[in-house]
Amino acid sequence: MAGRTRKRRKKKKRLSGRDRAGVYLITFVVCTLFCVLLTQGMQLRKSLIAGEQTRSEIQAEIEEEEERTASINELKEYMQTDDYVRQVAKERLGLVEKDEIIFIEAE
Repeated sequence: MAGRTRKRRKKKKRLSGRDRAGVYLITFVVCTLFCVLLTQGMQLRKSLIAGEQTRSEIQAEIEEEEERTASINELKEYMQTDDYVRQVAKERLGLVEKDEIIFIEAE
């Protein structure tokens, strides 16, 4: 009897054609899912890189606009001073100070 149990242990269980087809089908499905996930991952990576580039471009634009806003604020403060009023009056209205001498070109 001990001899028979050893022989049974040595026998390999063979898969039937139907079981083999099931294993192949499962393997195919798993490989297909892996390929789909790999492709989706690559597309997401490309989208992430594009998003990061867009973010850095927008950040640069924000910095430029902040600099522009600062210069506009400085100009606004300057326009509220007497020096600016004098400068505009000289340029547009021909204002002359007490100490200035005006020379006019003869034609």
